[in-house]
Parts: sequence; C-alpha cells; structure tokens
Amino acid sequence: MDAQEVIRCLNASEERMDSDGTLIAEAQTYLRLFPAVICQYASRNCNNVAHCQAKRAFLFKVLADYIKEKSKETTSNSSKLQSDHTKQQESRR
Repeated sequence: MDAQEVIRCLNASEERMDSDGTLIAEAQTYLRLFPAVICQYASRNCNNVAHCQAKRAFLFKVLADYIKEKSKETTSNSSKLQSDHTKQQESRR
C-alpha cells in the first residue's frame, strides 16, 4: 500500500477487510480524537522537508544501532580480556 492509498483509505468511510484494514481502522480511531483533521497526500517533491527528515531519522537509527552493537562487542571483549588477565594472575600464584 503506498502513501496515496493510505490517505484515500483514511478518508474513506467503508471498512477494509484486508490485512491493512486493522491499521487503517486504528489510525482512524486516533484521528477521531481531534475536532478537525485533514488527511491529504503530498508527493515527495512537494514534501521534501519531511522526506529529508525521515531519511535523516532512518540514518540516525542505523547509526545508533551500529554504535549499540559495537558497544556490546567492546563490553564483551573487555570482560573477556579482564577474565583472561585474572586467570593469568591466578596461575602465576
């Protein structure tokens, strides 16, 4: 389902019975919490700022996940080195 179809579904009154129907219904429920809502499709060309922000957010998440993974590896390696060092000291006694 592309963005244009999502907007069309959000603005529709009939209920969808496919796999996306549950998500559309949930979004419509949240939209009804507001006194007035307009759901309107904007192409990527017209919405370049939001597109760039989404791209940056995605890249930030990729970077954050990478740093998190490297941090785990470093912690694991550090623990192993410390354990090896302790074993060496104990074997010298």
